[in-house]
Amino acid sequence: MKWVRERAELEFDAAGNLRGGFGTTQDISDLKQSEMALRESEARLRQAAQAAHFGIFDGDPIAGTIYWSPELREILGFPADIATPPLGEIPDLVHPDDAVRMRETCARVLDPAGDGQLDDAFRIRRATGELRWVHLNGRAEFAGEGQERRAVRLSGVMRDVTESHQTQLALQQAKQAADLAAQTKSAFLANMSHEIRTPLSVVIGLAHLLRRDISAPAKVHKLDQLCATSNHLLALLNDILDLSRVHAGRLVLDETDFGLDSVIAQVMRMVESMASAKGLTLTAESTPAVRDLRLRGDPLRLAQVLVNLSGNAVKFTDRGGVRLCVSCIAEQPAAVTLRFAVVDTGCGIAPADQAQLFEPFTQTDSSSTREHGGTGLGLAISQNLVALMGSSIQVRSAPGSGSTFSFEIVVPRATGSVHDAAGAPAAVLTTALDGLHVLFAEDHPQTQMIVLEMLEDLGCEVDLASDGAEAVACARAHAYDLVLLDMQMPKMDGVAAARAIRALPGFAATPIVALTANAFAEDRQRCLDAGMNAHLAKPVTPDTLAAALSPWLPAIAIPSNDTPPCDHPLDLLLAAIPGLHVGRAWRTSPDKLLDYCAQLHRFVSVHADDIGQLRQHLDAGRRSEALLIAHNLAGIASLIGARELASLASDLVRALREDGDASTIQHLAAAGAAAFASLAERISALPGRSEDLASG
Repeated sequence: MKWVRERAELEFDAAGNLRGGFGTTQDISDLKQSEMALRESEARLRQAAQAAHFGIFDGDPIAGTIYWSPELREILGFPADIATPPLGEIPDLVHPDDAVRMRETCARVLDPAGDGQLDDAFRIRRATGELRWVHLNGRAEFAGEGQERRAVRLSGVMRDVTESHQTQLALQQAKQAADLAAQTKSAFLANMSHEIRTPLSVVIGLAHLLRRDISAPAKVHKLDQLCATSNHLLALLNDILDLSRVHAGRLVLDETDFGLDSVIAQVMRMVESMASAKGLTLTAESTPAVRDLRLRGDPLRLAQVLVNLSGNAVKFTDRGGVRLCVSCIAEQPAAVTLRFAVVDTGCGIAPADQAQLFEPFTQTDSSSTREHGGTGLGLAISQNLVALMGSSIQVRSAPGSGSTFSFEIVVPRATGSVHDAAGAPAAVLTTALDGLHVLFAEDHPQTQMIVLEMLEDLGCEVDLASDGAEAVACARAHAYDLVLLDMQMPKMDGVAAARAIRALPGFAATPIVALTANAFAEDRQRCLDAGMNAHLAKPVTPDTLAAALSPWLPAIAIPSNDTPPCDHPLDLLLAAIPGLHVGRAWRTSPDKLLDYCAQLHRFVSVHADDIGQLRQHLDAGRRSEALLIAHNLAGIASLIGARELASLASDLVRALREDGDASTIQHLAAAGAAAFASLAERISALPGRSEDLASG
């Protein structure tokens, strides 16, 4: 079939009769096919536009006119009977906040000096008032040369991207929320580390001081149990913090030169008491050449992994023994490949249970009657630590056949001299520190008392500062052999104080040590970056304090204190007051006891109105003033040993700082008022003058 177009011209006479004519016949089949193809193309384009939810625009910048497809009108909410606005008024259709950017985009696209590409998204407000997001893709066509060059056409497509934009916005908000949650979690853990370690430091410190002063076997046994339980709690806290740092990607391995023999010896020392208590053999198997290796890496984390694996092996072994096997399987000039294996003769692990061994808080026996304790964190942390070292822990085990936990790591050789002083126990240090002058800065009263006593027992002469500003003032006035700084203090923190002290004349080489409850690796790095020499995490014992100071001071001995508490009825009266702890220094003589009673009477007199004033500030909405009163009360109550009241005041401080709800704060204030009243009543019965004590 053909398409033809016929044209003819006819001639007529004056009477209107046809005289003749001529005409042409043209084959227009190709033209018709082109028109049909164009219509089909337009139909397909309309179908695509409808399916893809985009509209087409085609404008003439010179004439100022623009064509909108029906789909584009639908996107914009323009009915078919409303005329299309001129091209210059198109920017007025977008959201007012995007109008300026829209005009700038149009000017850039139509600029003859540009590339004419259009690719941007804007908010529009439809005729119904609904807000939508649209994305424009198109290009401008130019004609002319030089000064005559101008845009003659602007065409493209518009897509409604509201749903995808909302999804992207939701994902972005979710990521921001996740990042904020991670930051909040990190800040919470850093704060909780400080809050938990500070009272734990008090518990462990007091236990060691009491352990030194008491000789009765039954009491010594109880204190040993207290120390063991406190150390277990500290280990649990460290595990939780390590796991959190791993999940946050903030656990970074140190790089230092060390001797492999010292790591093996440290692991044996830490596990041998557990093995001995169960009657198990504990051996370390390696060649002298392996033991003599001097390497570069993180010896503390390597030892942590080996202690976890060895401790687990002892825990699940009832007969036989545990072996720590270390071998070198490859050597290069700059590194060695080591294989560590912990082999036991224990109960073994079923294949079904091996898959979950390294999941946190997971144990092969989770029943309420399980024989072995623990949180299930050790193996999870160890696996993550070994992953940071570039390897993974492998398990080979079967029920009744024991277990082997092993891993292989490539360790660089040491680049300098290796110091193993940290591997030596503090008990071998024998020389006293008499005459050494130490500056100690700490804002927590009980920590002040305990560490001050430890330092004095070591033979140090100590100057005490309550904040970083006082520490800097002391350093300006005196020279010191060593400076101990807490990180978290009022007025000026330990990091700022360290920088200021290090800049003072004569302090360029003075050892500065951070003694703090902040246990994160980044906190330690902050200390080192501030010019400190070392970082010691609380809680500390006389042994750990001595060992930490030994690299910077002459070898330390821990002298015994043979002065027993005095035997006097007033000591019994004070001991009977609930919530009151009398420091050992006050109990050495009747005169000291009387001085302490005088301090208690003065405390009750000076601070009797504190809770009342605090409540008045709360009622008036002055939380900052209430916070100051609570903070001061917590400090002085801790200093005199009023632990219950100090704890309530500290809870008040925390609630006020964290914008706690009013009912909780009022409850804490009421509890504090009751505790103060009870304490004041008991203190009123105590003597306050020397004649009172003499008559008692």
